[in-house]
Amino acid sequence: MSETNVDVNRLVQPWCPDRDPITLRPFFMWIEHPERGMVPTYGGPFDSFTLAVPDNLPEGKEQIARIDVEYSCERYDHDEGAWVEGCEDSGMRVVSEDLLCKVDAWG
Repeated sequence: MSETNVDVNRLVQPWCPDRDPITLRPFFMWIEHPERGMVPTYGGPFDSFTLAVPDNLPEGKEQIARIDVEYSCERYDHDEGAWVEGCEDSGMRVVSEDLLCKVDAWG
């Protein structure tokens, strides 16, 4: 019988991205969230964050400019062993290349 290198934790937990696609923080660990159950967190080792999600999507608009969307995430403080109240603004916005060309970002 041959030995294989299998990450057992990856087999029991549901899939999650290796990096947060917005902040690019690396996956850190799964943590129990009081309202959402087990969630993947990113960053670490002192603080880790949930995936960044859009937090100000305008209601009733069919088309939304990406620059108008802000992203936030929740923070878990590993020193305190608890979730921090409120959401953290990730400070990130997704900007299209067209917009960068219009403002001459490379010029």
